[in-house]
Amino acid sequence: MAAKRFTSGQLREFAKLMGGLFKSLEFNIEDVQNVLTSKEFWAGVKTLVVGVKSPALATGLVPTDWTVVEDVVASQFDVASLRPRAFLKAGESGIAGDEMRRRAVSMGANLGLADGQRILAEQDKLSAEFRGFYIPLAGTVLCDSDGLRRVACLRWHGDRWVLRFSWLGCDWRGGARFACRE
Repeated sequence: MAAKRFTSGQLREFAKLMGGLFKSLEFNIEDVQNVLTSKEFWAGVKTLVVGVKSPALATGLVPTDWTVVEDVVASQFDVASLRPRAFLKAGESGIAGDEMRRRAVSMGANLGLADGQRILAEQDKLSAEFRGFYIPLAGTVLCDSDGLRRVACLRWHGDRWVLRFSWLGCDWRGGARFACRE
């Protein structure tokens, strides 16, 4: 598989973050040059990036050629206490994926893939009210082998809940409900 390349926007964002860090540490230009040319610095960056273990990676549910872009710490909740909550506002037929994710945070429903694994393991406790909808796990963002950003969703499939992945670039419509703690 070919190595992923940074987009120019990603490189600009990385440079802004690094610049802010160096400024907060009161580094001068010579200090910055010394750090950026240091093998130790880049070895440390590699360790941090490659060595990061997100809750989603720990689940073993991430396809092998995908990467975890963002993840949340697993939540503490009783699966039986979860209730479906619509995230569309009156008059909306759909919203963009990034807006859906913002609403998950504001509504206290920012569950990730590790939370989804727990729900799957205890799905007999999940309210039957959810069965007409799918449940986005907006706290974990993955990048598939084609470079598309995705989130995991739980869907009712006949007699059980299953895991699927949905594209963040699509409109998120009324067929989804957040799993909220009551």
